[in-house]
Amino acid sequence: MAIAAHAENRLADPAFEGEQRSEMTQILRQARRATKLLRGLLRFVRATEREVTTSPQRCGARALDLVSYRFGVDEVTVGGRLDASLPPVLGDAIKLEQVVVNLLSNAIDALRGVPPPRQLTVDTWVQDGNVSVAVGDNGKASRRNRAAAVPAFATTKGRRGTGLGLYISRQIAREQAATSP
Repeated sequence: MAIAAHAENRLADPAFEGEQRSEMTQILRQARRATKLLRGLLRFVRATEREVTTSPQRCGARALDLVSYRFGVDEVTVGGRLDASLPPVLGDAIKLEQVVVNLLSNAIDALRGVPPPRQLTVDTWVQDGNVSVAVGDNGKASRRNRAAAVPAFATTKGRRGTGLGLYISRQIAREQAATSP
């Protein structure tokens, strides 16, 4: 906002012309773009209106479907146990799907570093009234590296990753735990 305000002030000066004016216009445009992107990201992370997800299995199935094209490409075998008797959960279905998609994508990325057979597991269960999902793989990443990927912008993927997937997923999971009955 400070950058945009400064650019607007400079552009309001009629004596500010030529190439400098063009560059300042570009700065203003990009500052507004960054503001819009940040607002979208914050809206995504913040708590939103809850809806009852009638089927956690459907969220899991949709997430698996979204990344399923990668199973064949990366020679990944999928296993695990999805509990068919999961109760409905309170939460935004799209956000819950995104958490599972992020976990699946990270597992598939980890599997690229190992020769076949590449195995991915997805398990769901209920314990003490809480619905749980676990995604596992037989990739090389150490537990230390996996834990290090949780802070915002920390990534083990180099330029291929932003370091936001697991961070946002953790925020969504915490939000769910805090709002569940």
